[in-house]
Amino acid sequence: MNRTYPKILRNRKQRIERRLQPKNWEDQPRPMLRASNIHYEMAERAGAVNCGGIGAMHLLVRNLGLAQDIDRHLHLLKVHLPYHEE
Repeated sequence: MNRTYPKILRNRKQRIERRLQPKNWEDQPRPMLRASNIHYEMAERAGAVNCGGIGAMHLLVRNLGLAQDIDRHLHLLKVHLPYHEE
């Protein structure tokens, strides 16, 4: 038995509303993603993963202080959950 479109739309709306409900997040003493142990290796044969540059971008953002600037100055989302609060 197929679900009807109104039921599908109602379920999607309920998921969005649950996701936007206020949450009581605990204060984090340090960033969730620390980028502390990133290593890149070169192989003889070309083999790579499509997410290999994420660590390099994370290090760049951390070294430039971009995450702190975004948290301080950008008020875009309905629910403000900063990357990290110090």
